[in-house]
Amino acid sequence: EQVRTLRDRAEPLEPAVQERAFTALVERLLAPDRPGAELYDFVRSDDAELIAAYDRAARAEPTRTRLRTHPAYAADCFTHWTAHPHAGPAWTTTAAALLDEVLRPAVR
Repeated sequence: EQVRTLRDRAEPLEPAVQERAFTALVERLLAPDRPGAELYDFVRSDDAELIAAYDRAARAEPTRTRLRTHPAYAADCFTHWTAHPHAGPAWTTTAAALLDEVLRPAVR
């Protein structure tokens, strides 16, 4: 929530600056020790640009490797990606795609 507030206050924001900020945030949200409350707020935000950045990071090789090599991390992602089915259209679509296109192939 804080990142979104800061972004809104700083507009207009250069795309490269926003991308760096979003990348840092979503990498933290995808970390094995991610903060649960922040992830919940992120999912509920239905911020299409931020969720798109999360989608890109979740599809990146470091996350795919962690999903393949750490069963507990894969289980944690499954839990988070299925826990909020009515969070909003941006998250619902992204979570379904991540389950089908990223998590499922990683755990086969």
